Amino acid sequence: EEKEKKNNELELLAQQKIDETFLYSFAEKNRRVINMMIHSSPQLLETSFKLLLQKPILIDFENKCQWFRSQLNKQKHHFPLPTMRIRVRRSHLFYESYNALNTKSADQWKGRIKIEFDGEEGIDGGGLLREWYLSLSKEIFNPHYCLFKPSSKQNQTFQ
Repeated sequence: EEKEKKNNELELLAQQKIDETFLYSFAEKNRRVINMMIHSSPQLLETSFKLLLQKPILIDFENKCQWFRSQLNKQKHHFPLPTMRIRVRRSHLFYESYNALNTKSADQWKGRIKIEFDGEEGIDGGGLLREWYLSLSKEIFNPHYCLFKPSSKQNQTFQ
């Protein structure tokens, strides 16, 4: 009886594998139509087409983004995300940003970021954050930090 039970389980697993293989083959052949269906009804990735999430190459980028945003929105409803306030001096942007962010938990990283530049008045409606990202991304490539080194003579690519 034990052996028969194991054989039945193995047969079910084999059948499931065949079904998955068939589904993936079908999805590859009908990728365009399936992605159109997902685009018009994104909830299909939560139900009927959930298995396609295991083979994301079959899902168009826009549909992946839409699914990803829906997952983030689900998390927002379950857990209120805190706002991370960062105050930095422009003259020490890299070090102070690093020190402020280094101590934050993964959950805090999921929330909003509000930036204040020390000694400057301004309300961060998105513009200060954008400016901070731009300035910080430039600072990261500053050769004095030795994080990246230029890989061409024109200093346009880094390694």
